[in-house]
Amino acid sequence: MVTTETKPKKEKYTCDCGQKVTEGYKTNHEKGPKHQEWALTQPEKAPKTSALDHDLQSIIDCDDSPILKSKSLRAAFAARDWPNPDHPGTVQDFLVEHNIPFYNFEKGANMAEMKQNVIRWEKDQKYG
Repeated sequence: MVTTETKPKKEKYTCDCGQKVTEGYKTNHEKGPKHQEWALTQPEKAPKTSALDHDLQSIIDCDDSPILKSKSLRAAFAARDWPNPDHPGTVQDFLVEHNIPFYNFEKGANMAEMKQNVIRWEKDQKYG
């Protein structure tokens, strides 16, 4: 016999920023733009500016291949909407600044040639 129980609605609470959220959505809400804008206006809760954010520093320090580092950096830049007027630097500028090698694609090469060149370049980076 199958019994169905109705689950009570998840109770919502009011966040310090004024938004009503459930406990399960708390982490996502705190990372969201509305909460972040509110947090920046609060002097005691304003994020401390460091030389480099933790996630960007971990990308620089990881032992992944240069291609995976570049992919991770593109994702981090996209999540921050960089480049923008406040942060005009590009991913390539960041890679150059932190001495991370990257591959420049040749103009006019077909996909098969580009893939072979990238594989060859990555092997050279890895094995010397």
